[in-house]
Amino acid sequence: MTNRNYLIGFLVLLMALTSHFVNAPLAQDKFHVGQLLVAKPDMPDLRFSETVVFVCRHDSKGALGLVLNRPAGRIKMSKLMESLDVPSDGVTGDVQIRFGGPLETQAGFLMYSKKIENEDGICSSHGVTVSNNKDVLKTLGSENSPEEFILFFGYAGWGPNQLESELARKDWLTVPADRSFLFASDIKSLWNRARARYGLDL
Repeated sequence: MTNRNYLIGFLVLLMALTSHFVNAPLAQDKFHVGQLLVAKPDMPDLRFSETVVFVCRHDSKGALGLVLNRPAGRIKMSKLMESLDVPSDGVTGDVQIRFGGPLETQAGFLMYSKKIENEDGICSSHGVTVSNNKDVLKTLGSENSPEEFILFFGYAGWGPNQLESELARKDWLTVPADRSFLFASDIKSLWNRARARYGLDL
């Protein structure tokens, strides 16, 4: 083989390798912490029909998320404090409550925007923390209270590779999360708005 043929062969191999690395997905793309999962219209699991889920945690062990658009009403802050055996004198306002998912529906999870000192939470990303620490709930209505917060009961959970399988099956769309979605007051339109953000008219 001539030097010219060696050179041509080397260039072809180099182009093939370059194409592979350019088109290969980044390792971190496998996990979706801080993303929104938007249910496709033909979602096979009816529990998640037309839902938008904030992915709080996602790694090789599985994933944990909170359904953002399943409202469950509101509770007066004073009533919540009383249920936690916390003095409620002078406490005003109320708290949004939502169904976070089908797992452990008796467990409460607070999603809030302001980092509370010495509280690591279940997860913390993109300026949002999720915690089930009772002491964090006790700060509500005080000067240390987070600026924005929502109380969820229950959560959505996936085992190892389970969410990856659902994404590969195209049960979900994924879009970036921000506070306009996470703390939205217009919950009814959340699913459609999240789909619009993805850029599809399904």
